Amino acid sequence: MSTETVLDNLAQTYSEDLRNLKHTHIRVLRIIREYHLATGRWLRAKEIEERYGSIAVYDILEEMRRFGWVERVEIRENGRRHVIYPLTKVGETLAILSQELVERYRREAVRRLLEELRLSIESLSVLPWRRKEIENLAQVLADESVRLAQSSLYEKYARDSVIRVDDRMLFEEAKSILRKAQNDQNDNELRKRLFSSTLREYFKRFGNQEESSSREDGGLYKRLEKLLEHCFLSGCNHIAALIKLRVVRSFLSIIPSLIYYAGVFFLLSLAIAIGLTLYALYVPAFFPAIMIMLPYPLLILLLAVICVLARRRTR
Repeated sequence: MSTETVLDNLAQTYSEDLRNLKHTHIRVLRIIREYHLATGRWLRAKEIEERYGSIAVYDILEEMRRFGWVERVEIRENGRRHVIYPLTKVGETLAILSQELVERYRREAVRRLLEELRLSIESLSVLPWRRKEIENLAQVLADESVRLAQSSLYEKYARDSVIRVDDRMLFEEAKSILRKAQNDQNDNELRKRLFSSTLREYFKRFGNQEESSSREDGGLYKRLEKLLEHCFLSGCNHIAALIKLRVVRSFLSIIPSLIYYAGVFFLLSLAIAIGLTLYALYVPAFFPAIMIMLPYPLLILLLAVICVLARRRTR
């Protein structure tokens, strides 16, 4: 049985608890569970408050106790009375299950967002040696867009169930974030924040591999802008972009051959011109003929230069 099937079965079994589970509950469950895994003991009420950062946690704990996710146990240590909140079996299961469900929603939203970025990825990856960098950048951009979407939706639906914000809602919100960043290029605080967090996360993940080459001219920032250019294109614009992409790829595929043959023709022409020049030293009347033929090797040289410049420009 696959992990996804097990997750679906658990979600169905604990469907009632999941409907009552809010993001504040998840936070408290994780605080208690992670501390217990690390130390082997359950947190006292005061310690939970310190980690949560608000006395509101006591109301949350009481609500969780009524749902049967935690127990309220009084203990005595060093002659003093303390209250601890151990997780029940249901509470521990919910802590794991909710984390897996939230992560699955996030992964699915990122996957769908990458499909929207596919044309941009293909457009910027016409050069094979750049494809890995572009794919990594698009992955981080999608991750950060979904992270911002989570932050926005979890705040908006803080009083609703954790399963209220599913992958569809995350995808639509992340897509909306990218649209806003795409449409307002001049003074968009959201765009700046998205790009800043994307580049920071990119360098954190892949900095050792590609940071030195990409930071030189701010190339990554430009590529981020270009990634947004071809997002969410309408039908006609999408087809036009694909045609343009194929034309560029076809052109790039013949450039190496043009450079090679232009170089060969230039060397042959140069050898002929030198030979004719030497011959003209002995036959002065032949000099005008050389002047007539001179544009030919110069034309070949010009073609070679154009091909080399075109090759350098695509880099």
